[in-house]
Parts: sequence; C-alpha cells; structure tokens
Amino acid sequence: MELIFLLILLALFLLPTFFAVRRQQKHQKEILAFQASLAPGKRVVTAAGIHGTVTAVRDTEVDLEIASGTIVTFEKIAIVRAAGTADSLNGATAARQANAEPAPGDADGYRAGEFEPGYESGHNAAHPDDAQRDR
Repeated sequence: MELIFLLILLALFLLPTFFAVRRQQKHQKEILAFQASLAPGKRVVTAAGIHGTVTAVRDTEVDLEIASGTIVTFEKIAIVRAAGTADSLNGATAARQANAEPAPGDADGYRAGEFEPGYESGHNAAHPDDAQRDR
C-alpha cells in the first residue's frame, strides 16, 4: 500500500514537469524552424522587441533594417517571431490582454484616479483635504 502511495506521489510531481518540458521543447523547435526560414524582406521581431526587415542572413547572424537606411546585425537566435503575429514568449498573456473586457462603466478600462498618488491606499493623498485628515 505504501509503495502505491509513493508511486502516485512521484507521478504527481513528475507529470507536470514532463509536460512543461515537452511544451518548451515544442516551442523551441518552432522558433528554430522560423529562424531557419528567415529570408531578406521578411518583417521580424527580436527578443528585445525591436521590429525590422531582414536584409541579409548568414550562418549565425541576421541584418535587420530597423529604420530607413539603418542596418543592425543580430544573432540569429535573437529573432523570435514574425512581425504582426501574437505568438511570442508571452503570447498567451498578450492574447488575454487583447481580449480583456473593460470594467463595467469604464470606456477605456481604467478606474478613475487609478494612476494618481495615494490610489493604492484608497484615497488621494495629493488632495489638500486628505493631507489634513491624515494628520
């Protein structure tokens, strides 16, 4: 009985790790296949978020035109996706944020005063009356 319990516990710890590794390997293969398909004229995004157009591809380096007449050389491994695609290292998060609904009553999705000083504590400490009340 104890042996079965230990095997179940072991499986509970190893299975999530196994699936995470498989998912990561699949993602890595997709990126490597994309990097192998790089060709001049293709719009890409680097791991640093720089957008550019491929102008030349060598064994381990890629030249990108990031502005008219500005050519920058990157390591090929720094090119992570095609420009205009939501697939990235944080693709799931970006997709969730893009599909997020604004809060009820807020057209822009922000609450009034959200970025004002003192918002976290529930009052606006920058208001003179609040400063008097806090003393």
